[in-house]
Amino acid sequence: MLYLLRNDRRHLWLSVMIFFCVVLFFSPLISFEDTNWDDGVHSFTNPLVLSRLPTAPWDLFFVPDSVNRTYIPLTMLTFNLQVFLGGTSPWISHLLNIALHAAVTVIVLRIGLALELSRSAAFFAALFFAVHPLHVEPVAWVTSRKDVLYGFFFLAALLFYLRFIKTSRGRDYIFSLLCAAFSILAKPMALSLPLILLLFDYFYKRQLCLKVWLEKLPFVLVVVPVAMITYLQNSRVPELFFPESILVFLWSAGFYIEKLFFPFELSPLYAPPVPVMAHLFYYGKTILLLFSVLWAMVVFRRARWLVMAVMFYVFCTFYLWRTDGQDITIVGDRFMYIPSVGFCLAFGVVISACREHFRNKRALCLSAALGILLLLSWTSSSQMAVWKNCWTLWRRALQVSPAHPVALSGRIKCMVDSRGLGGCSADIVKDIRRFYLIARPGIPDAEIVRRLDYFIFLIARSQFRTYPDAIDDPDLLDRMGHLYCLIKAPGRGILFFDEAVRRFPWYSNASFNQALALLQLANYPEAIRSFDRYLVRWPDDPQAYFSRAGAHYLNGQFKQAFEDAKKASELDSANSNYRAGFLYYQQAFRSQGSL
Repeated sequence: MLYLLRNDRRHLWLSVMIFFCVVLFFSPLISFEDTNWDDGVHSFTNPLVLSRLPTAPWDLFFVPDSVNRTYIPLTMLTFNLQVFLGGTSPWISHLLNIALHAAVTVIVLRIGLALELSRSAAFFAALFFAVHPLHVEPVAWVTSRKDVLYGFFFLAALLFYLRFIKTSRGRDYIFSLLCAAFSILAKPMALSLPLILLLFDYFYKRQLCLKVWLEKLPFVLVVVPVAMITYLQNSRVPELFFPESILVFLWSAGFYIEKLFFPFELSPLYAPPVPVMAHLFYYGKTILLLFSVLWAMVVFRRARWLVMAVMFYVFCTFYLWRTDGQDITIVGDRFMYIPSVGFCLAFGVVISACREHFRNKRALCLSAALGILLLLSWTSSSQMAVWKNCWTLWRRALQVSPAHPVALSGRIKCMVDSRGLGGCSADIVKDIRRFYLIARPGIPDAEIVRRLDYFIFLIARSQFRTYPDAIDDPDLLDRMGHLYCLIKAPGRGILFFDEAVRRFPWYSNASFNQALALLQLANYPEAIRSFDRYLVRWPDDPQAYFSRAGAHYLNGQFKQAFEDAKKASELDSANSNYRAGFLYYQQAFRSQGSL
């Protein structure tokens, strides 16, 4: 960082002043709490983060699913070091985010100066970046440390590359490459870095010869393989419906530009508007703004700063433009943290150009710029209050998207954790009913069921924790194990089933559910043994025979699968599923040449 600041003393003092101004502006965040929106899994309930073993930091880099199917080992390492040094208090997490944002703002200033902006233009560009309301979420949300951390190294890589263009020193190139590696390890959005380097080559009017292209090859080899780890874990085939998918694609492309120029009605969560129709005002104004910006870039293509700002945005966000409106987290403020840098620099250029063009009205131009910054600062201050705690966070999210499943889930979890089951059960029922009544038609039924399963799980877990004799209640043990299986965590469910079977051998339901959980974990021999224990007590249960038939079949025991399916069909001949299963296993057994 100090190396980046070496040159004119006036630039150094300007950088220091901006750093401390940003820290002061965001200082109210230090008193804020953590939220229940992913803060736990990213920070202080993550086993890898909590581990104090010397090997823990290395383990972070060798776990492909670093957290929430996103490979962010460097970000997780910052939390791990925070725990190692004893800093688990929320104020420390917020202070680190603020310091990183202040450092990123300084680098924006230095990039502006490196691109030969005047001091005033670079100064206004940095302030515009620092106080823009879209940037509150990356700073205020503990989980979003990955955004400010990747942003720091991303912009540092750009600044070193600019130095390399001017000096041709190998040291600057190596530093840029190292920062690129750190950036992609902090968040996969650093994937766009090689394209931005080419954009800076265009800006400096470098001839795109073979040497310039080869300079980008190491960056591609560094960022692309790491980004692919996350991409492969999240890749899916989107559902395409024409022309709806095209409209959603254009809306998601223009959404960030709209919020950058008109940062109002900001929310932690957004939902794609429905129905998807071009003439709907929500879609029409966003798409019109997108095409207006692209049209301006084409008409004023000789204005390098405008082209640079628009292409900086396009290169940093094109992989975020979605075609599937079913995605309930399709857009977010945090995704605009670095893509907005080009527009911030262009804002500084506009202010500087106005001051030069209207020499007799410099005071008026300066007042207009300060007025814009004050308006943005006031809006950002209001947006900061949203992140004070869980209650304020979900209240705001539900104001903007009243039926958003993530917001409802977070609010209900907040109620359960703070009031206890008795104090909020009526509110939970009310919210679940409201969710069914006003939920958007675009939310898949499977998503609704999954969310409701999770709500029920939260209630049961709270009851289990607050009930002093829970460990002696086989029904509660069995219920907890079953609910863990419903939320796709059979490994945790097995622990409850094992405890119930060990302490209460007569409680056969636990053996049956334990067998089903073992099937989910593909542990077929143990699943068969659990079914055996259950059938000793309940030898006339056709469902148990039918389930054990599936375990035998998956374990390669086709004869036993056929016999169990036959037994289930005999016990309940009216059940078409048992009959179909019997015929299927019979055919599988015959194909082995044994019948």
